[in-house]
Amino acid sequence: GQVRVFGPTGVVRWDGIAWHHDAPIEAWIARLASVAPDMPVDGVRPLLRFAIHELGGRRIGATLIWSPNGHTVPDRRMEPLVHNAPRLRLDSVGEEAAIAQALSQTDGAAIFDQDASLMALGIRLASSPTAEQEVRAMSGMRHTSALRYSFDDPQSIVLVVSEDGPVTLMHAGRAITSVNPSDERIG
Repeated sequence: GQVRVFGPTGVVRWDGIAWHHDAPIEAWIARLASVAPDMPVDGVRPLLRFAIHELGGRRIGATLIWSPNGHTVPDRRMEPLVHNAPRLRLDSVGEEAAIAQALSQTDGAAIFDQDASLMALGIRLASSPTAEQEVRAMSGMRHTSALRYSFDDPQSIVLVVSEDGPVTLMHAGRAITSVNPSDERIG
């Protein structure tokens, strides 16, 4: 039910009330590459597209963790709330829709591997005492727990989508960049 126009300057979409412009994700990739030069940042593209254009545009709040190196999660930093999540991929339209639907009905984070395949869903993030001391609280509980998790797991990239629409990219305890699709109103 969404109308979208794709072009070199981004995506223009109709949300049922007004037109919005979502900037291209190339600027996000470039910014991330500048702060995480040792990471294969180009691989986060499917998650960025999904977070900005799908979840943010549909106002589905979520935390997405991209684990490009297949490393293990730091001890005691997460607890699965949903067991046996299916291995769905963001490069498949039907599977992407299923992931969006699951995220709209599930609390907790979703973890994706280097191929943008869902590895875990409904993960409660727990920060270390060091992260709680070093990383200040952010705008809400979802953002704060994600930011502190990114501090504890610097080998990952974390995307937080607010139910209000903004998307924030995090790495190593820092919010790298953010966009609020509702600020990009056209007309």
